[in-house]
Amino acid sequence: MKRILLALLLAAAGLAQATDSNGDGYISLDEFHKDVTRSWHALDLDGDGHITEAELKRMPRGARGMLGSLRRADADKDKRLSFKEVVEVRMAAFDKADTDQDDRLSKEEIEAYQAARKKKRGGG
Repeated sequence: MKRILLALLLAAAGLAQATDSNGDGYISLDEFHKDVTRSWHALDLDGDGHITEAELKRMPRGARGMLGSLRRADADKDKRLSFKEVVEVRMAAFDKADTDQDDRLSKEEIEAYQAARKKKRGGG
């Protein structure tokens, strides 16, 4: 149950759906890195080394909800995302959420990050 809750909180917080694979109630940096790689391969449908809006639009609704976040990640504005661009954005989110800087995310850190993002967007 902790794994599911953390995955849902991470997804809602824009940290993607990293999983607590060892069941300790935290998302470690290693678990997060593995998720970045796993999700990259799931999103790069044609295997060309870039994620395009067209690929995201073919994904289930949850993934399509990431379009705005991914557009902002397109640092070179070429309308496609490289692995490096995705890693940089995801790691920035992890670092910002990891307020105690212990290289792992607790449920509380994820919730606080999510609340701060919602407030910044004017939702609370």
